[in-house]
Amino acid sequence: MAYQRGDEGPARVFYKAYARFYDEAPGVVRRLVSTIENATGIPRRGLSTWPIDARAVEETAAAFVQATRNIFFFELDLDNDDAGQLDTLAREHLIDPALRRALDDDEAYAEIVGKEQQCVPDEPLLYYAIGCFMGEWLVRHAGARWFLHAPLDPIQSFPDLLRTVTLTNVAPFSLATKLLVDPVGASFEAVAHTAPTATLFGPLALCATISDSEVILKTLLGPKFEKATAVLKSGKKERAFDILEAEIEKQPTNGHLLHQVAALGWDYQEYGIVHRASELQLELAPDSTETRHNFAAIESMREGGLDHAIELLEDLLERDSNYARTRLTLASCYHESGQPLKAMAHAKWLVDNDPEHAEPAAELLKELSSK
Repeated sequence: MAYQRGDEGPARVFYKAYARFYDEAPGVVRRLVSTIENATGIPRRGLSTWPIDARAVEETAAAFVQATRNIFFFELDLDNDDAGQLDTLAREHLIDPALRRALDDDEAYAEIVGKEQQCVPDEPLLYYAIGCFMGEWLVRHAGARWFLHAPLDPIQSFPDLLRTVTLTNVAPFSLATKLLVDPVGASFEAVAHTAPTATLFGPLALCATISDSEVILKTLLGPKFEKATAVLKSGKKERAFDILEAEIEKQPTNGHLLHQVAALGWDYQEYGIVHRASELQLELAPDSTETRHNFAAIESMREGGLDHAIELLEDLLERDSNYARTRLTLASCYHESGQPLKAMAHAKWLVDNDPEHAEPAAELLKELSSK
């Protein structure tokens, strides 16, 4: 049976704009929606679920672009790599004029948004069209993939950027709604800026709601991973990891699979497969600080790998001094290699400058000082 989401009960709280609807949307917005409606044949409201097929999404995104040019003479362009163009359109033409006037007054803006005093159009097709544009832009410029499931209700306010153990996804229709409600806090440019980091785990997933994450992840990992986890639960650990080892060699560019296999290997102390999965992740995303760090960390555990790990971490620290986890791992490696002064220097820096890693760094300093 095909997956179909149930959105009853507590989930319904997310299907709102967190703003007031206009009694009647501004005329120019109504003309925009009518233009999109005429171009796509999709009614402006009243659907129990909105189209989720690729063709409808692409055609609606294109219709939205053309409609903005016809109505506002605004040159929106899916091929333009500037995500901020959509923010500009929204601020200049789509948001409540009262909110627009407050854009340069932080206090007034916060008052309007915080008390939900702004108005937004009660036009589901508008949010659907904006969401289609956002998703198609991310497909072209961030390697994203659509994973839509019915029913789709485009007026929604789900969390927009989700991180689970192995999955990063964006809910573009939620972001479309929030863009008109809070164009500063829900800037598309800000989301687009973070999107490339998702390539560590493979393609950015474009979905409708949080509850779609599990089925999306299952699709991305594939049937062999599901089989291996079932074998693992039956107690046949060696057989399970044989399946997973073969699968990552068959799918060396499946970032989601590599990450999940590495996590499972770590949990079951199968460090050989953790090392191989981390090595493949490094090949997949060689410029990712997180990937480089994780490979160095597992390399330090390999027999004879400590010196190489230190070399990798020192190089990484020169490349990106802002990723504090590198200092902590490097300090531990210096400690293991008999270089206490270097270890203490990095641990002390973390205690003084990084609250997130201060506690483990302080424990390391205590251990070093006792010797």
